Amino acid sequence: MMSLIAKAQALQHKRMEALRRYVEDIDEIDRRRHELDLASSRAWLKVTRAGWARTDLARLGLSAPKKPRARRSASSKRADPVETDSPDGEVVSDG
Repeated sequence: MMSLIAKAQALQHKRMEALRRYVEDIDEIDRRRHELDLASSRAWLKVTRAGWARTDLARLGLSAPKKPRARRSASSKRADPVETDSPDGEVVSDG
């Protein structure tokens, strides 16, 4: 029979693994969004270089794409300090 500590550690491991996968998924989604933003900007550039004016495109219901989102690297996201409450009520930062 597993000890209470071993059970708690197994549960914590599962939770941390789920969090790790979630962070990886979010990073992948951000990467794909960035690629789509760039593709949209390139397509807009092509159509305007082909001679279409922004006002003509707007009349057709087309609008210029938003500027591509700036991507944060996964390492910079994880480097952010984490603040927690200490047992005596103080806010403690790890960074």
